[in-house]
Amino acid sequence: RFADLVETLEEDDRPVGPQLQDWLQWVWRAWHALHADRGHTIEGMAAPLGGMMLRSIPGRIPWTAIIRYADWHEYGREQTNILMRLLGDMDKIYLDWWTERMKPT
Repeated sequence: RFADLVETLEEDDRPVGPQLQDWLQWVWRAWHALHADRGHTIEGMAAPLGGMMLRSIPGRIPWTAIIRYADWHEYGREQTNILMRLLGDMDKIYLDWWTERMKPT
């Protein structure tokens, strides 16, 4: 098990992440696998003579990507519904964290 392997590492070498119960590992893996599928909105401003400041704002993981992932892994309807709900909740936390991080200090 991954958790057993992590326990053998020195404290500074352990990966950063939440402590999950084993039955939730599949959701965590899905969220990371689908992270690159999320859309981004570009926002910014341009000035004369080519000066430009842009930033990319992440959006939610599209439900079509979640369905495609669930189909690939042969999840049933109930498991897919659970995955969609949990990924939606995880996305909200991630996007709230991202928004908070981008506020001017």
